[in-house]
Amino acid sequence: MALLRNGYRVQYEDMALAFTEAPTTANALMRQRFRWSFGILQAIFKHRGVFARKGALGFVALPNILIFQILLPLVSPFIDIMFVTGVVWYFVQNYFHPESNDPASFHRLLIFFGAFLVIDFIASSIAFALERRQPEAREDAWLLSQVWLQRFAYRQVFSLVLFRTLKRAIQGRPFAWDKLDRTAAVNYVPPERVKV
Repeated sequence: MALLRNGYRVQYEDMALAFTEAPTTANALMRQRFRWSFGILQAIFKHRGVFARKGALGFVALPNILIFQILLPLVSPFIDIMFVTGVVWYFVQNYFHPESNDPASFHRLLIFFGAFLVIDFIASSIAFALERRQPEAREDAWLLSQVWLQRFAYRQVFSLVLFRTLKRAIQGRPFAWDKLDRTAAVNYVPPERVKV
């Protein structure tokens, strides 16, 4: 971000690869995501002066980060809570007041939530389709099938972490940059090259 503010360009390299160690426990994952989300907040605050100006950083990058890495993850749990509340309310009303309950509103609720999930899955499919293709990347379809796990498990965890991050930022308490425990528990096994 500092480079972009000073007029430099950051070139995208499609074939660049990076290997790192990922968290192996839920606690380590939460701590890592807390560091990341706190760093995102700090970067947005530090560069807030270029919002809606100063090229791609102010018009594209910062608004994109604010919307997709802060605002939407904060709103996402409430969509799920409203859906579950609507379903529970329908069945409670249906049990106690079946004559006054409207099944059409329940069907609309299911349709809207189903449409939300389908759109979410289509967006993920487009992202996978735009990703670079290599002969050894056979796991793409399997990874795409895990989007549902991300939607119903990981997003909730990340939203919880984001709420904690905002609370810490609002309180203004000092933050120690906790580091990932290096376990070397996962070994990288390169896929076999396809012979031509």
